[in-house]
Amino acid sequence: PIVKGYHRAVAESYGAKDFAAATTWISTLPADQQAWQLAAAIKGLARNEPQAAAAQVSSMEAGENKDRAIGDVIKLMAPENPQAAAEFLTKNDSADLQYDIMRVVMTPWVSKDPQGALTYTMAMEKGDTRDEALFYYVHSNMTVCRNGGWTGFNAPPGELIKVLENISKESSRSRYVASMMNLIESTDSISDSAKQSILGRNQER
Repeated sequence: PIVKGYHRAVAESYGAKDFAAATTWISTLPADQQAWQLAAAIKGLARNEPQAAAAQVSSMEAGENKDRAIGDVIKLMAPENPQAAAEFLTKNDSADLQYDIMRVVMTPWVSKDPQGALTYTMAMEKGDTRDEALFYYVHSNMTVCRNGGWTGFNAPPGELIKVLENISKESSRSRYVASMMNLIESTDSISDSAKQSILGRNQER
């Protein structure tokens, strides 16, 4: 693992400096090394040219190495262009990608343009990826303290409940809405009258 990690670091550095030369070098390696070395080189390319790296990922065969490359590109693309990262993820989604990869997209997007993030997410095709995006939109609108607990909301909590209600998977929707209602009830950042208004409206639905 140490040797492989060193070789991956070399390929990543090479990919950042000269991706074309890196791919030529990778083609001379044993066949069982080429896919993961290419994934590393694409990560290097993504540090400077994330859109070009995204295009390179499409040439890879499906599997663990491609999923790693997708994740790396998204992580490097999202801080500057979260919408492009979301579009790339939607086109290349895989059940084997780390489950919270949408968090990497939503956190900077909500910080930069919360309305844009919500509009895009609501327009996505219904399914697991959209559900995850909706959850992390809400997650990114909540304030976390150092011990990991929730201390407040960066958007009206009643509106966040409405977002969660758009999650298509019933079991997830019910769990997340119930969890949000518990947080609203227990937080000190909302007045009692506001809590009653929010919780009462939700119970009437």
